[in-house]
Order: sequence, then C-alpha cells, then structure tokens
Amino acid sequence: MMALAHGHGRPELRTRSTLALLRAIGKLALVPAEDAKTLEDGYEFFARLENWLRIETDQAAWAVPRAREALRPLALRMGYQGKDAAERLLADIERRRAAIRAAFERCFASRP
Repeated sequence: MMALAHGHGRPELRTRSTLALLRAIGKLALVPAEDAKTLEDGYEFFARLENWLRIETDQAAWAVPRAREALRPLALRMGYQGKDAAERLLADIERRRAAIRAAFERCFASRP
C-alpha cells in the first residue's frame, strides 16, 4: 500500500523486493521506526519459516503444524533448542503475528 501511495515520488519504493521495500518505508519514515523494524523482522522470520516448511512438508507458512511432535523437527531447524522448542516456536509465531497485525492497524486502519 505504501509503494502504491508514495511510489510516484519515491523511486526507492519501486522495487520487487519485499525486504528492500520494507527497509525503504522505514528509512523514509513512512511508518514509525518500531513498526518498520517489526515488519522487517516478521517478513524475514516468516520467509525462513516458510522455506523450512516447504522443505519439510511442502506446505506454506499458514500450515504450521500444531501438534508438538510434528512441530519439533521444524523448531529444531529454525534454531530452537531444548524440550520446549516446539512451544517456543509457536509462541514466537503468535507474538510476531500479533505485532504485525498491530503495526498494520496503526499504519493503515485509519486511512480512507
């Protein structure tokens, strides 16, 4: 949405790279710095998660298994260690989803 709204006057927003676009939006202060960081972090996390999911199960990121025994191998590949690796991965997924949703609401909910 930011690329469409501001891209005509900001060439750095005319990119196919989502990560480059998120960085440009933050650098241009089109969203608060903390929201820009949240969106960038979330994008990198979910892209990595989706890559591992596709390798493990040929599924997209929305298809994260909920069963602990099914999630544990994915959690280990994502770098989580210990007996509670699956639970910590699920908690991180939920935390990032909530943070991204909140950033989206702050940036776009009040726009016409």
